Amino acid sequence: MTSPLPPQPHARNDTLLQTSPICLETAKPESKPQPPPSQTLENIPRYPVSPSGGESGEPYQCYVDSANRIWKTFWDGPSMRYPDLHKTILHPIDLSPEAAAAWSKTKLLALGANAVIRAYEEEKESAHPILKFAHPNSTARQLLQHEFEVMQTLSSLCLPGIAKTHPTPLVDEEGIFGFRLQRLYPIPFTEIQNYTRDLQILLEGLHIRGYCHGDVGPSNVMRNSQGGAGDD
Repeated sequence: MTSPLPPQPHARNDTLLQTSPICLETAKPESKPQPPPSQTLENIPRYPVSPSGGESGEPYQCYVDSANRIWKTFWDGPSMRYPDLHKTILHPIDLSPEAAAAWSKTKLLALGANAVIRAYEEEKESAHPILKFAHPNSTARQLLQHEFEVMQTLSSLCLPGIAKTHPTPLVDEEGIFGFRLQRLYPIPFTEIQNYTRDLQILLEGLHIRGYCHGDVGPSNVMRNSQGGAGDD
């Protein structure tokens, strides 16, 4: 399930869905003007897109979204709390051409344990403007592939409250790395009780068909654009 982005130490007032362009070449003064400081790599916003973690005795680590691509960073303890990401070294993650293209066309919305939620901002009015993108490791891909298969099965049952997904996943030579779905919106905690009956009907329908959600809570119950309840 997804969770809101944690606060970033020393964060600037950059809007989450805005990313400054990056200049990786040193421009020659006589041919090109130098980019202003706000366009240098060090000043481009950096957002964690996975929970912090690491093996026992190893540095903590997480994936990072910056300059419209994905990176990985490491830091030593004593805390798993995210460090100031502008003071850590970013290691680039090589994605397949298909995955890199999908990442570059979308903007960050929320992070999750095994996937990140991104949005096709230029396709806001499409039926499936949201992208669920697996973290770049084999375990995350396998979990996302299983989730996509389950979502497709549930969609065929025509149960109310199931998020609508695009029937064709995003794939590369290693298999499924993401899938698109409808845009959903958080339900304020004070309004969750208004959806109790809807959730009861949905969960009963899942149980009758042999499915168990296992993690129903205010943070992962969302509404569609018409106000109906549905899980993310």
